[in-house]
Amino acid sequence: MNRTSEQFEVKTRLARLRGQIFRVGITGTNGKTTTTSMLDSIISASGELSARLDTLGGWIGGECRCQNTMEWIDFLETAVAEGVRTMVFEMTSNSLSRYVSCSWPPSVGVITNITRDHFGHHGGPEGYMLAKGQLLQHLPPGGTAVLNAGDPASARMVELVPGDVQSLSFAVGKVNEAWKGTEPLLLATTIEMTREGTRAVVEGELGLALGGEIQLRTHGEIYLENAFAAALAAHALGYSANVIRKGLESFSAPPGRFEIVADQPLVVVDFATSPDALARTIAILRSLVRGRVICVFGCGGGASDPDAREILGRVAHKYADVVVLTNDNPRDEDPEQIADAVSRGARGEGARWIRELDRRLAIDLAFDEAEREDSILLAGKGPERNQVIGTEVRPFSDVEVTKMAWQQFFGDSA
Repeated sequence: MNRTSEQFEVKTRLARLRGQIFRVGITGTNGKTTTTSMLDSIISASGELSARLDTLGGWIGGECRCQNTMEWIDFLETAVAEGVRTMVFEMTSNSLSRYVSCSWPPSVGVITNITRDHFGHHGGPEGYMLAKGQLLQHLPPGGTAVLNAGDPASARMVELVPGDVQSLSFAVGKVNEAWKGTEPLLLATTIEMTREGTRAVVEGELGLALGGEIQLRTHGEIYLENAFAAALAAHALGYSANVIRKGLESFSAPPGRFEIVADQPLVVVDFATSPDALARTIAILRSLVRGRVICVFGCGGGASDPDAREILGRVAHKYADVVVLTNDNPRDEDPEQIADAVSRGARGEGARWIRELDRRLAIDLAFDEAEREDSILLAGKGPERNQVIGTEVRPFSDVEVTKMAWQQFFGDSA
């Protein structure tokens, strides 16, 4: 079959599916996978068969049905055949720049936030913003845009929403001063965090319908933002406040997203790869422990935004107490040169740095450094189960390695 025939077949299959399923597209710099999973949890709480497609795979009723997201049309047809009514999609900036939202426009489009990420792939911040904006521009008449009124970038993104599309907004803390969109239906005021999760007092029309507060099993303001985005998307689709609350309060974070691996010291594995995400994660740990924050991280090779390496180093230097600089997935780049770029962010007063490019040894050094009242953050790789060095793919899981390290250094005295 030639390329033209393949494209025609894809369009025909998608056209058949469009009228059979409600579609929600979720994008943003941070929180796409989590927000997608939270909305999936709400749909499941309603009693419907849930389905989502994210960077971890395709899921129906909580069961992973495919790990190759290139097979997404086959996955869609399976979901529809099994009775799925609403499908949730994670949409990356790369897929949006290839106009996937044009060929498969969602009924509801969600933007979690916009911060620095993948600038190199899009020619800079404006190109990145425009790629994300594709999701809003292709919403159909009568569709819904969900935006973060507390995010500075959303004040610009709201201008891309077509006039025949309704716009719903949320905010955690203050509404951004440049925001000119609709009044938030969900607004978090008082926020409390414990090791069990996050509690917030909520205002706004939907906030009152939810009972004026929400309790999550996840940690930090970023998860409140994700929860509010999922809640508004569900609200736009007609799910009740009771179902929304049930789905959110029963939700546990996906693997590698602020995953607590051990206590005393508090050990967390988090995917945080952008400067904003790293800063937020360190801030959460700071609020949960009396001792120091020890951050183990590196930057991957083949970066779409190599300038972010120094910025990530600056964030770690400013907010952590100890930084153990190591390898992430260097791929075909020189690990020493990547580490040098990150180290340039360590200027002035800040964290004490340790450099060990063997990630397993770096984790051991962090545990050797730690006291029980401290916290250790393994940032960057999250749920990944491999490490790519050159052309070699080596089995490596931050979660498994940290579990073994905790047992070695602290298990006998637990």
